[in-house]
Amino acid sequence: MSELVFQENCKVATFKAPESDNYRQVVMDYMMKMADFEWTPKETFNIKLRTNRTDMGLNLTYEKGKKYHGVTYCFTKASFDEFLQLFEDGEFVNNSEYYEVCVGNNCQSSIDMAYQQLIDFPFFGSIQPNPNRGTMLKFPGNLNLPGKWGDTYDSEDLWNANSKDAVMEAYAELDMGDVLYFSSKKRSGHLRLVSKPAEVTRFENGHIDPDNSFIYTVEQTNIWDDQDTAQGRKTTWFVNRKRSFATLYKRFFKPVTLTIFTSGEKSKDAYVYYHGENNASTVMNGISGTITSTFPLAYARITVRDTNGKLVKSAMKYDLPKCYHIDLSELNEELDITSLEKGTYTLTIRAGIARGGVDFEKFEFTV
Repeated sequence: MSELVFQENCKVATFKAPESDNYRQVVMDYMMKMADFEWTPKETFNIKLRTNRTDMGLNLTYEKGKKYHGVTYCFTKASFDEFLQLFEDGEFVNNSEYYEVCVGNNCQSSIDMAYQQLIDFPFFGSIQPNPNRGTMLKFPGNLNLPGKWGDTYDSEDLWNANSKDAVMEAYAELDMGDVLYFSSKKRSGHLRLVSKPAEVTRFENGHIDPDNSFIYTVEQTNIWDDQDTAQGRKTTWFVNRKRSFATLYKRFFKPVTLTIFTSGEKSKDAYVYYHGENNASTVMNGISGTITSTFPLAYARITVRDTNGKLVKSAMKYDLPKCYHIDLSELNEELDITSLEKGTYTLTIRAGIARGGVDFEKFEFTV
């Protein structure tokens, strides 16, 4: 929920920091909200890759009238609130058949959105300690960073810089909200969010038994879940999948944790500002104004509806990797408001961050 207040020259929406101090649970609750959401497509649609890739395949068909669970698997870094904006009369209306364009999220951006419930955590293409992330992330245990700070590295580099026992002990420290991240210089990576504290079994000598120690995860994927964990649901979200330390190590999944979980740092309120004044007398000249934010913006959307509530025009700025400012005039061409037929309409300007969205403007006008 947001609080919208009017200041002298702008409107300010405040998205409060989580009330709970259990930050791990806050992250998990948001991840599960995205994973568990039940919905039905208005029409049958397919999601596929726009360009051929050798490191990834994708062919998902969502059928009209069938129930699905979880935000769609797409590249565009959508928040949960952003996904909800594409529903009409209670059914989802997909905006594109292409993974690179359709509104949804993937294995990394889903975790980015969950972490943004706590901190300013923009999309950078990786979730591991590096200069782009500053002090936000760290390795659990006593793992050594490969090379020097700022060097590019992948999972194999981390393995080469640390003993297997050191990685096992790092796995043992993983808890709800932490990350398992496979990265490679040769092919696409994958991320999983840890959903429970690690289950650790040790030999008599104190060393970890990797075949009988386990980690449970939630992950957004590019295929349907065909295992028992789906519980009969049609979903691309794998919930509480159980994997052994041995399997994770063999597949180069490195452990990463969010510093705020253990540092004592407090989550902060987020502020989204709207500078603009659009109304019935100015709308036909085009939309103007800006949206700025202290947390990464997920989207800005303008909609026009007729007197029956039917969507007749829309324009959206989205797929935003690291965005804190949006110029609404950039949406005018897509909105094409001058082509409206005569009649009375309602225009809404909405914007959102990972924590939620707010309507900054909503007014009627007549053409």
